[in-house]
Amino acid sequence: MSSGSSSGLIAIVLAIKSSRGHQIVFHYPPEPLQDSDNGVSADSRSMSADSYLPTISERDTHEESATQRKKPWDTILSHPSSLLADIFTPHKSDNKFELWMDDLVFLGSPAHIRPDGSWIKRKQMAEKPDTRGEDVSSPVSVTGSSANLLSPHPTTSSTTSPSTSPSPMTVFHLVFALETPKTDAYHKQVKQMYESIVTQLTFALTYEQARSEYVWKQCELILDIKEKSIANGTPLSLLWDHIKQASDLARVMARTFDAISRNQIAHLLINKHIHLSLGLPSELSTAILPSDTDPMQSFLSSALSFGSSLHDASADPLVLPHWALLLLDEPDAILAAAPPGASPLLVRFLKAIKPTLSFSQLAEVTKIPLHDVSTLARHLVHWRCALPIAPLHPRRVYAVSPISPIHDLSKQSAQFSQRFPTVPPLPKVLSLLSRKAVPWGALIPSKNHRSLYLDVLTWMMRERWLMEVRTFVWVRVRKEIKQQVAADAEAEQAVVSDAPAKDWEVSIITDPYSASSEERLWLQKMASTKPAQEAKLFERVVKYFNGKHAMEKVLVREGLHKKTLRRCLEAFKDDLVQSQTW
Repeated sequence: MSSGSSSGLIAIVLAIKSSRGHQIVFHYPPEPLQDSDNGVSADSRSMSADSYLPTISERDTHEESATQRKKPWDTILSHPSSLLADIFTPHKSDNKFELWMDDLVFLGSPAHIRPDGSWIKRKQMAEKPDTRGEDVSSPVSVTGSSANLLSPHPTTSSTTSPSTSPSPMTVFHLVFALETPKTDAYHKQVKQMYESIVTQLTFALTYEQARSEYVWKQCELILDIKEKSIANGTPLSLLWDHIKQASDLARVMARTFDAISRNQIAHLLINKHIHLSLGLPSELSTAILPSDTDPMQSFLSSALSFGSSLHDASADPLVLPHWALLLLDEPDAILAAAPPGASPLLVRFLKAIKPTLSFSQLAEVTKIPLHDVSTLARHLVHWRCALPIAPLHPRRVYAVSPISPIHDLSKQSAQFSQRFPTVPPLPKVLSLLSRKAVPWGALIPSKNHRSLYLDVLTWMMRERWLMEVRTFVWVRVRKEIKQQVAADAEAEQAVVSDAPAKDWEVSIITDPYSASSEERLWLQKMASTKPAQEAKLFERVVKYFNGKHAMEKVLVREGLHKKTLRRCLEAFKDDLVQSQTW
């Protein structure tokens, strides 16, 4: 069995049910699992008489028809294709299909014809797949003023209506075969594949089937090519190339597999009508260092002050304007890899992006509404062309990333010196940042060097050498606070207890926002001993002191100045545990 890819995808299979029965129409790649024992490759396998036709004597005896003879596609993923065809075309509709079989997961969303003979509801026909909803898992899923930001094609109007299908096909099912172990990450991996790839592509195909019988016509074309190839003795790999050249749907399947299996974005044009960009969510951060057995990830090591919620359309509206984008390539290179016909708005946006500019500043500079700026940003993040970050600034603290590409230090040092000849060598810069956590501005020789060193910071963040240091806070309850609260309670009750004093221990309030009544008394006692201004701010922000909220984000969320929060933390330093981490 092959090792598969980091996405786990090893094959895509198209199954249908029609008047001809259950069939596997096409699968890609032609041989998903290479059998190293037989030494036979896809290039050498052909459909000549020598390869699978019976001998003359056998033909005389059995008069076996061509349809009964074994063909190279009769076995897929070590299973008879007839068996898989039956399994992959279930009777139930509108259900997620997930099947674990022989260490493989088969994932799909079967599309069934409706009782009225249509494939899709009339309401859904008014929602072209590249304009339906605000689901940012698909980078062409936008509405309203941003509907045409990325695609030059006008959206389909509500006048489009579902057609009653005269085709004999009643079910089609695009099945994704995954090679993934049943570990803790299993459910997350399957969920991401299903929501980001399977449902998006299936909906687009169902839409086109309803609009023009696209899927059925493509199935007929593929099946016809396969049948004609039997007499020609075409090698399997050449046959699959022929099918890809002739069939739009086969090309869609192949491009999807080639991109997703490499953890890239699949830019698709379906039936010359729908532009669709599909990709698995990129990992923007990691909470722990990888273990010795974990594969090294290719994402930026910084957890980035504003986290990965940019993918969420319900992201905090008070924080959103303060995000920035870090492009992972030059704008021209990103445009070259973008879907065809990118809008002028996207071009203008890309050329204006600087990692020092927040979304609100970008909106002001480009005259693009903030909503559209955030939408475009989500697309670029989904395409893995950019990362959401806190705007780069000399006063922020950056440190060497624990998963920086040390193995590539020699090569990148040469690139660094060529790009920044007047800056100390890369190893020297890394050494300076490794000694002590200091603001980036401490490395800048003078004001005249500010722009240059911000370019250096941008490059080092892009190449994963650095991450932003963030501050997390917990509330620590000292013995003295607990004793004072207990004494106050006894005094209020006017009861003198002869019981021995309780042996109080220092503890952490894990979630001040949902603190118990006793914990709230401890918090109030802490605040009562501090200056009024700091005590008032403490009561306002203590809900964030649970080790989960970076203070850098709290500043933005609460509209605070850094010095104001710093004074509060300093006043309560005996009652807080602070940790600086990436």
